[in-house]
Amino acid sequence: MKYFKSTTESQESVRITDNYIVKLERYTQDLALLQAKLNKYTCEPKTKDLFERRNFLKQQMLRLQKSNQEIIHSLRERKELMEDQLERVKTQFDEFMSLQSALQDYVTHNH
Repeated sequence: MKYFKSTTESQESVRITDNYIVKLERYTQDLALLQAKLNKYTCEPKTKDLFERRNFLKQQMLRLQKSNQEIIHSLRERKELMEDQLERVKTQFDEFMSLQSALQDYVTHNH
């Protein structure tokens, strides 16, 4: 019976890991859309401050894209979710939401 329980727990861990992979892949696509939005003519900076903010946002996007790929690769290598991976995924989600908010703020104040 113990074997069955650990197998079930393992399957649940794999399912959760797969869900995180899907969510991270979606965030990677969302980052590409945000980057395209930031590169539009309407988002061209008009002041030095906006130029610096735009460059910072671009750097953050690139960093998050790279980090997303690293986490996805790590999760795919080891199907069972480890505690440190879970923390990294949660941090990644938080950083994505912060970036999305900062980009929205930039777009709103740039017009």
